[in-house]
Amino acid sequence: MPKPIERMPYSTWQILKRKRIVRFSLGFILTLAIIALLAPIIANDRPLFFSYKGHVFFPVLTDNTFVDIKTSSNERIVFTDPNLKNLTGATVIMPLVPYAPNKSDLENSDYTGPFDEQSKSDSAGQIISLNGWERHLLGTGKRGEDLFSGLIHGTRVSLTVGVFSMTIAGLIGLFLGSLAGFFGDHQLKINRGKIALLIVGLIPAWFYAFEMRLFHLADALKASAFTFIFQFSISILIFFQS
Repeated sequence: MPKPIERMPYSTWQILKRKRIVRFSLGFILTLAIIALLAPIIANDRPLFFSYKGHVFFPVLTDNTFVDIKTSSNERIVFTDPNLKNLTGATVIMPLVPYAPNKSDLENSDYTGPFDEQSKSDSAGQIISLNGWERHLLGTGKRGEDLFSGLIHGTRVSLTVGVFSMTIAGLIGLFLGSLAGFFGDHQLKINRGKIALLIVGLIPAWFYAFEMRLFHLADALKASAFTFIFQFSISILIFFQS
């Protein structure tokens, strides 16, 4: 009588959970997801909290650039004003990175390094040095855009495109695998030359469909979910047409 097969004491998932590399990978992906979700709160040129003359605002949660405060002397508060925290009687809490992505800082443009001299104009028009968290911690780009803020907001675009891409790739693989399983090894065939051409063709198809349209996808993601799905569908059509 054959000896019965013994069941493993641990499932595959339990074994994988014991591996450090798996735990590290899952933790890294989770960290990126949290950063992508909280990107507007982590890096923005709008205050997280603003209190002035009995009025309380949370500018980072709105799309309003300014607000008119009705007092004896009507005042217009511009939330993106870099000298807002110097306003007398105001309480301002800025994000960790007080810069919005792709917004130019002309006084620190032309690839200013993180250890280079960085400056700004105060409310009196005098040039002062940037210190502490006001500095561009990773430097700036050609137009003075903050690179650290760009990286933080870029995680949202990268993860969104990655999730959609892998979902579509999984559906395509499931469809092709189902066809292969249904027809068997002899009725559904493709020669090696076609496989090689297909693999080579995927590289320019991916480049023109996603890399060339990365800014369109990023702008669509900022606009609305519907706009992003529409632009992403266009990229998918370009990918398959290529």
